[in-house]
Amino acid sequence: MPLLLHAKPLESVTIGFLFDHTEKTLHDDATTAVKLWVHNIAKSHDFKTNPIFFKDFSTLLHALQKGDIGCVILSSKVYLEHADDIDPYILDGWTNSKTDSKTFSYYIVTDHSDNYLTKSKLRISYADDELLAKEVAHTHVQQEHTCITAKSSSRALLNLFFGKTDMAIVPQQTWNTSVEMNPQLRKKLHVVFKTDPIFINTLFLYSKSITPSLRQKFIHATEHLYSTKEGTQLSQLFKIKRIFPLTLKDLNALKTFYNNRNKL
Repeated sequence: MPLLLHAKPLESVTIGFLFDHTEKTLHDDATTAVKLWVHNIAKSHDFKTNPIFFKDFSTLLHALQKGDIGCVILSSKVYLEHADDIDPYILDGWTNSKTDSKTFSYYIVTDHSDNYLTKSKLRISYADDELLAKEVAHTHVQQEHTCITAKSSSRALLNLFFGKTDMAIVPQQTWNTSVEMNPQLRKKLHVVFKTDPIFINTLFLYSKSITPSLRQKFIHATEHLYSTKEGTQLSQLFKIKRIFPLTLKDLNALKTFYNNRNKL
């Protein structure tokens, strides 16, 4: 009787994802995106992924402390709010970018009249998914201000262009792309302040509980993500140009900014 050969079970990693938004549409979109992303990272690389979606930080931290999750995906804002709690349990990781740079700057934009200088209270617009733009406003805008969120950073610029706000805070790439596509924006608007290029998009961080072999498989998979048709399609869908390795040292400048906000 021939021997039956049993395939070795694939290693599996549980990924914890924390949402920044509570709106159902955004929640559902993020869930779908993450499931597609992590599935394609693991595909053809001999491991499985199991994404778990958390709605509050305390539950995610508890799972991280117990070693129940091998990786966490969260925004830079969530990380900064809880860095002291998270750092003891994580190693390094990676981040995605819409440009050729790992980090980016925020631009503070006004119209050429610079009327904002004479106003005691300003209306500032930024995208509702630019979660650190509010901290930029609090740190670098001296006047009292009201923050008005927009559906996108380009919409925030249009709010300023049509006089609905006094100022907009947008990522550098949004400004560069917008003025290239619509030269009229540059004729009416200009950049009055650029932050240091310290800001980072979504963080993917490895837990200390992940096995060395699984971590290496994950690193290899992310490095070769765009070699697959599905990976290329996902990068186009989410407008991701490059993936960069990330160390905790990369976050030091960002943590310094966050810890010193409102002290200027």
